[in-house]
Amino acid sequence: MDKSTLLLLDELADDNNQSRNELLQEVLFEVAQGRVIGDTLKKRDAELRTMQKIISELIETVSKQTTAINQLPENLMEKLVEDK
Repeated sequence: MDKSTLLLLDELADDNNQSRNELLQEVLFEVAQGRVIGDTLKKRDAELRTMQKIISELIETVSKQTTAINQLPENLMEKLVEDK
């Protein structure tokens, strides 16, 4: 670290009644927590994207099945006419 960074750390440490090492440990802890939160958010985002894809596929399947069910009466009528 350069001298100005060390002076800034000393100033911050003095303001908080801490040593430079205590302040650095606190900062490192906060950074680590931020990374954990970031990783968790990335995982959640991936999970949500997967769920969205599954839901879209389910909607498409249900739509196709609904169309097929709605066409059943027509198909049955055609079959009855053919059988006569």
